[in-house]
Amino acid sequence: MMQCSRSTPRSTYVGLLSLFLISSAMFGAQEDSSLRQGKVTLEWHRVELDAPCFFFTRHGVIWSAEFRDGSTLSVVCTFPLPFRGPQLRLRYRDSRGQALVVGRCIFATGCNDARFCIARSGNNVPFLLETEWQSVDGGKNDGRRRITKSSYTGPEEPYLDSVTWNFQPTTGTLRWVNEKYEYLVPVSQLVGVAGTCAVLSQSVGAKVDRLTRSGTEVRQ
Repeated sequence: MMQCSRSTPRSTYVGLLSLFLISSAMFGAQEDSSLRQGKVTLEWHRVELDAPCFFFTRHGVIWSAEFRDGSTLSVVCTFPLPFRGPQLRLRYRDSRGQALVVGRCIFATGCNDARFCIARSGNNVPFLLETEWQSVDGGKNDGRRRITKSSYTGPEEPYLDSVTWNFQPTTGTLRWVNEKYEYLVPVSQLVGVAGTCAVLSQSVGAKVDRLTRSGTEVRQ
């Protein structure tokens, strides 16, 4: 089975935090990266998350891509609960029409980034091999937040939380990891500051390994 080659190991996710929404070591020097295996090219592409998702903006699908087997990957702006703010979700729909949420913004002031890996042969429509979504709390201490139906972030605060979802459609396997980082500046200096996501590089300290949580689910 073909597997997408990561440009950096998981332990360097702090690189994404340090340059969040600007550039990332995870994505290499360019937004898209590729690896050729025989006649098939494996390519990482960034998901477009530029469209606004607020109370008074357009809701529903704000980005989508379709693949050779008829499956789709889309970003949806939705209201999951009454009287709660809108939420970005990464949704995978298989060729049978079954939809799965494989990433979402779980924080009140969350910063998000995402990418997906495809297998391409010539000019044919590609296959989807893998998705990856990362949500960072952006400076607000949200406490315990739900990751999946049965999984939550740790309640320890004050830390900068990072939650990453990795989904492989061929096996229906969803893996997630919750990492916590020390703050280099008081949280009060981040909350409510315009462009918080862009200034995270000034606040991210060391990862607290003992607080890392992870899990795996099979969704078919």
